[in-house]
Amino acid sequence: MRGSWAVVWVFCLGLFCGGMLAGPAGAGPWPRDRGKLFFIESVTLRLDGTREFGSWVEYGLRNSWQIVAEARHGADGEWRIGVLLQRPLPDFRGWKQALTFGGGLRSEERQLEFTRPVWQPPPHRTTIDYRVYIPTTRLGYHVGRGLDYPWPGWATLDLGVEVGRGERSVKADLTIGFRPREKLALILGVQMARRQGQSVDLALAPSVLWQLHPRLGLELGTRLSARPGPRQIRLAAWVEF
Repeated sequence: MRGSWAVVWVFCLGLFCGGMLAGPAGAGPWPRDRGKLFFIESVTLRLDGTREFGSWVEYGLRNSWQIVAEARHGADGEWRIGVLLQRPLPDFRGWKQALTFGGGLRSEERQLEFTRPVWQPPPHRTTIDYRVYIPTTRLGYHVGRGLDYPWPGWATLDLGVEVGRGERSVKADLTIGFRPREKLALILGVQMARRQGQSVDLALAPSVLWQLHPRLGLELGTRLSARPGPRQIRLAAWVEF
């Protein structure tokens, strides 16, 4: 019982206390072993002074299922929180496959404007800013395999769709990583995302991962978007229990 409470505590800590990170786009098709906990804490710094935070948590269940949780706080103040279940699919010609499905909440800032009566005209108009949380449904497909050339590595493709009241968004992330050394990984991500009513956001996300310990890694990277905007630097810590 004590061990179960420890898992719950760490899970909630990764989600809410550190929990403001921009985590990876997908869990990938490789399941965590039963009882294994993995999370990423990250911060993205922009040269205009704004920041994005997030957490990404994976916990292995029985029969290769796993639970995935994510919390993100964007530079625009938007919150996104999601909890997903990942189900493995049969391998296809050496490719690992998995589905994720679940839901979450996203925040949206709104304004309430009203006229406050006064004794003398003109009437005084007042605006109140407030935030609402909208339920969302999420579905994802993940496929990947190991690589042997030019170094040991991996390649994954994560596809996802999120549907909420008044908004739909889709994303596709291709990630390729190589380990030229045992404790060093070079990672390149190609990210595509599109929200309803907005243009497609296409970006490259190169990074370097140092394995400081079998259960601890540090990542340093950037995101080069086709959209105009400030440069970004991403720092992340990967921890596994």
